[in-house]
This record gives sequence, C-alpha cells and structure tokens, in this order.
Amino acid sequence: MYGPKMICPGAGKIFATAVLFVVTYAMSACMTSSEPLTPSDGPWRFSGAIKTLSGSNIAGARLTVLTGANATAHVTTGADGRYLFENLSGGRFNVLIEASGFASIQPRVDLFRDIEANFALASAP
Repeated sequence: MYGPKMICPGAGKIFATAVLFVVTYAMSACMTSSEPLTPSDGPWRFSGAIKTLSGSNIAGARLTVLTGANATAHVTTGADGRYLFENLSGGRFNVLIEASGFASIQPRVDLFRDIEANFALASAP
C-alpha cells in the first residue's frame, strides 16, 4: 500500500470469543508517513489472557501455534489466566486455544509487532 500511513507506537489490543473477534488499536502519538510500511521479522511477544465469557480467568488453558514459522510453540496460562509467547518470528499463524470444560478456538494471528490479545472461551456443549 502506498500513500499516507499512520505509524503508531504501542501494541494493539485484541479481544476475541468463539463467535466474535474485535480488534482495536491505540491511536495516540501517531505520525504520518508517505513511505510504504514493511513488516519486521521480530522477534515479537504475543501475550494476553484467556477468560470465560463472564470474565473469569481460565487457569491451565493451553495455547499451541499450529502453522507458520512458530509451529509447535506452546504455553499454558497461569492462575491469573495470562499467557506469554516470547521471541516469536513475525508472520501469520493459527493458534489452538483449549481448556478443559470449554470449546476450543483457533484464531488467526498476524504478528508483525508485540501484540496483547485476550480471548474468551464458551463452555463446552
């Protein structure tokens, strides 16, 4: 893409459920550039929290990268429901999020900077 671009520091915030995916980005302290933006290879951090639809933390949820350069990377949430992948290569990948008693989801992630993404899981049918 060419033309004016908004370059904004700070990580995007992502919230997703099994049926809803909303992305918002902080737009403070932005500057304009007429040069095309080129994604960086990283390394990047992908972090956030896994919660129930009512907002409670899910401890012990498993997140596994299924595709891309980071395939097979995995982490487990702590008691606070938080997860952290460190030193990931940039790119697009799918991540499997699963927890006992909940429906699993497989969101697609485009990682070209540090991202915090919070996910909510629905109870298993």
